[in-house]
Amino acid sequence: MDKLGHLTSILCILFFPALTYGFAEDVCLNSSHKWENCMSAAYCDQYSIDSTSCRANIVWDAATTQIKSGARSVVHSDSTYLIAQAVGIRADVAYWLAAYDQATDSTQFEPYDSYGNLYDPKKNHSYATVSLLGFARLGGLGVGGFYHLSTPFKPTPMTVPSPSINGEMPNLNDPLYETLIYRSRQWALYKNTSLPGCMGGFSDYDPAKKSYATGATCFRNQIPTLISNPSKALTLVNLFVPTFVFLEDTPVAVVPVKGYSGDLVVNYTANSGSYPTNIITDSQFPTYIKNSKGTIASGKSQITVPAPIARMGIYLHLLQDRISHAKCGDASYATVNSSNQIDVQYDMSLCTQDLHAYGHYQEVGFNPLQTRTFSALTYTYDELTQWLSLNPSYKGTGKTVSKGVLIGTSASPGTLTNLLIEANGCKRLKNIADYTKSVGYTPMPGLSDTSKMCP
Repeated sequence: MDKLGHLTSILCILFFPALTYGFAEDVCLNSSHKWENCMSAAYCDQYSIDSTSCRANIVWDAATTQIKSGARSVVHSDSTYLIAQAVGIRADVAYWLAAYDQATDSTQFEPYDSYGNLYDPKKNHSYATVSLLGFARLGGLGVGGFYHLSTPFKPTPMTVPSPSINGEMPNLNDPLYETLIYRSRQWALYKNTSLPGCMGGFSDYDPAKKSYATGATCFRNQIPTLISNPSKALTLVNLFVPTFVFLEDTPVAVVPVKGYSGDLVVNYTANSGSYPTNIITDSQFPTYIKNSKGTIASGKSQITVPAPIARMGIYLHLLQDRISHAKCGDASYATVNSSNQIDVQYDMSLCTQDLHAYGHYQEVGFNPLQTRTFSALTYTYDELTQWLSLNPSYKGTGKTVSKGVLIGTSASPGTLTNLLIEANGCKRLKNIADYTKSVGYTPMPGLSDTSKMCP
């Protein structure tokens, strides 16, 4: 039976995850513990590639990556890891930047090796991140989806965002329109001198800068109430999410999702039918991350992975996703409504889940690569360069590789971008690992031996 026929039985799975994939998990392990593409176009061969039927089958594949072992995005994980070393960051720090980049999608990340086994040489999960349910696509106390599919901010309802907004090349210093990216960047790069993290990046209004990204406190903070007296906490963020087009010309329904505003929540315990517990806020992040077994070198000893490394990995993910979702994001908007709540309205034609899933399927494994893939990697290179300049103790001893050589442009691709066009998922992952080793860098944990990796 064609997979399209099964979609009606798993709408609960397909409703939100596929919408919020940005650089979706493209490599997974099959039942034989072999690496392969998570998404396949095999069921699209009989259709036009832009048909609803084809896109629906890609949506199915995207949704089922949730239950596949080892699933990861080679952009969020392996490419970020390689770029970090290329700009001069030492390998142990580069790994955790990449791990927390991927964990922002996966909630928690732990690598699998070239043989399809969990990479855990010390048998204590020393390569696992802490849980980041606060950023989860289906979690985040209702705001999780916005982290992955952020939109420009409209200063007042019924106004049109600036025509200069370009999510594929976002202005990182724009606190008026790019609220999530601006606030998250301050949180990640300048945490010691700047602003606390906020749910969705929304702060209270700053009249001096006319911005909801630069306020000293977070927008109508409900998190303390949610912790102390949850029944009194208000959901003040409203996301209006379009469903996917099930059949040609089917009207697109809108599903409202309600979330909390206030101090950034990093993790919590979800309780079916009741309020969340064990809420970890941004101020508790440095203590919380000490629960991890992960370490980096500090002189001659090892220390637990510091929170600033995790914050930077999370920020890179939000930035990469803003670029990945540029077409949908730029056509959508967030604003403060007349009831002093935040409304996020996604475009009804460009944000349907079938279009999104198919768009992300095209981001790697195709020649030529999408321009947004080049843009995401370029921004990653630049931001990691800036981060290293602010954290010089994390500088390694290996040679650097220039942005032009590594990433290049659409007209003249670099080494990494040429590797990303490989259609075979196993070979794509292997080729990145092999190149990483060839330039003298430490390969991704678990991929030091790739000789028998791919059939």
